Amino acid sequence: MSLSFGITIRVGHALGEQKLETASHRSLVGIITAALLSLISVGFFLLFPEWIIRLYTTDPVVSATAATLLMFTAMYQFSDALQTSANGALRGYKDTKIPMILAILATGAWRFHWVCCWVSRMKSFLQWAKKASGLVS
Repeated sequence: MSLSFGITIRVGHALGEQKLETASHRSLVGIITAALLSLISVGFFLLFPEWIIRLYTTDPVVSATAATLLMFTAMYQFSDALQTSANGALRGYKDTKIPMILAILATGAWRFHWVCCWVSRMKSFLQWAKKASGLVS
């Protein structure tokens, strides 16, 4: 989120100086930086799930469920970094209407999926899967 605010400010300053190419470059660099930084945490989630899980539990049943959920957390982490940094760039351009509409639609879709999760037996698994798919959409 902090990186997103930085992207907003840097893009806004470039646009205030009437430097459209600089604003575009700053947007791209900010989004790529956010993606690369998120890949670090994604790597930890995917490469060392046992270490992360062992910090919280030693129960094998909980550990097995948590390992599956960490995969969705990794997907969510990466897509959230892209979405947040892209929204930051768009805020710098003062273009907030379309991202707001898309967020409302994705949130509405997520809420529908959330209701479906309560109907099913695999509540936690489907809840994270639907949450991640709502953000990605």
